[in-house]
Amino acid sequence: MTRKPAIWPFHWLTTLPNALPSNLISPSHFPLLFAYISRFDIAIKSARQSNLPRSLKGPEVLSLFKTIGFNSNEAAKNMLVDADDPSGLKKGDEVEVSPSDFGFSRKDRGKLLRLDGSEIVIEGRMDGGGEVRIHAPRHGFRVRMVKEARL
Repeated sequence: MTRKPAIWPFHWLTTLPNALPSNLISPSHFPLLFAYISRFDIAIKSARQSNLPRSLKGPEVLSLFKTIGFNSNEAAKNMLVDADDPSGLKKGDEVEVSPSDFGFSRKDRGKLLRLDGSEIVIEGRMDGGGEVRIHAPRHGFRVRMVKEARL
């Protein structure tokens, strides 16, 4: 079992003005606790400075997805489509997934890998090649079979 420090509430209380009555709770009353809070604060500030996020542009993100890769065949074997799902969809069907409340004009398209009461997973194609797995919650999203275009 991993121990997790319970420092957060104490650290938070020290940042709130007048949250701790100084006549009862202060560094002179609890020197070890306040020293620990100080070390914790220094560690957090150091971690924030060394782990700064960087912005990525679209082409850079696509490049990362293509180079990272994943073993889609092995992982896809473990994904199932609920046979009792009322949609009647089956694993491997070409489907479109979109939000049901807003943003529904943007649809993700791909091969159905997983469909159950909690999640929809499809395998889509990226522009320029490569596959990406797209996960969506079942609640608030619509999944439909892709209809073939008729001329």
